[in-house]
Amino acid sequence: MPIEDVLGHVLESSQLRGRVFCMSSGRAPWGLRLPARSEAAFHLVTMGSAVLLVGAARHALGQGDLVLLPHGTAHVLADHPRSKPIDLEAWLTAAAPGRMPPLGGHGAETRVLCGVYQLDAPGAQHPVLGLLPPVLHVLATRTRIPSLMPRWQRSHASTAVASAARR
Repeated sequence: MPIEDVLGHVLESSQLRGRVFCMSSGRAPWGLRLPARSEAAFHLVTMGSAVLLVGAARHALGQGDLVLLPHGTAHVLADHPRSKPIDLEAWLTAAAPGRMPPLGGHGAETRVLCGVYQLDAPGAQHPVLGLLPPVLHVLATRTRIPSLMPRWQRSHASTAVASAARR
């Protein structure tokens, strides 16, 4: 069974609840620092490219790529490893109701759907989740959103992407 199918099965059986907290749009140079959290974080690149920095590890992300940080590890999303990131909380605090503030400069644009999964019991204690690496990177060529998200979450993500694309 492919890892995506196993992961999808584990996430579905772990009584998870997910939510999208922002559709970030950045123009080079940009960077966003996300703190460690108790929930699993995910990012879906809907346009452009980015780099995910977790400790010393770098993951180049292209349009359609999906990353899951099952342990809620602190990380940075940016257009380039040397771009100066701002803290997520500071960026969200600067947002006007219904509109995210600009992120970065005037270069190439990247859009990333950002969210979290909250795992109920046995959730975070699930033995398979404990075996997962700090970052799961699913390339666009292998992304099968239906196998990674429950039906209601697929619908919510599709609506969020469509809504953000209209802004």
